[in-house]
Amino acid sequence: MSNLNKDDILLMLEQMEDELMLAEEQRMAGLAEAGAVRAGLARRADAALRSCNAVIARAFGGSLVCQSSRKLFDTHAGMTLDVRPRGAPDSLLTVSLRIPRDGDASLVAERASGGLRYFSGKLALADGAEPHLAATLSHVLERALQPA
Repeated sequence: MSNLNKDDILLMLEQMEDELMLAEEQRMAGLAEAGAVRAGLARRADAALRSCNAVIARAFGGSLVCQSSRKLFDTHAGMTLDVRPRGAPDSLLTVSLRIPRDGDASLVAERASGGLRYFSGKLALADGAEPHLAATLSHVLERALQPA
């Protein structure tokens, strides 16, 4: 091992400090980018949830009510809506919507007790695609409320 003088040690410490500062800048930039992506995903999820709630509120003369929840993750947003006739204790329909950060959303609508699936498929939910979601959900509600 060679002898290190004071100047060599100080130079190494400065280089290490520069590397740490660069790593911190990269980490902060990554956090900012992830925050922007997550905010965009939250906007899309909120718009989809508003659209779903509006469709359910208008459906069949306002005879349906909905309890909804939304969860936001780094890779996707997930929403669940439990739809029931006004005044009824039991859910008629459970709608699950998964909106990924990239790609098409998936929608599953099924009887709350399971077994009967009314819709399962992919939806293109780019910004402004809420009418497509609303039309699909309206169709699902019509099928769910038809007599067996």
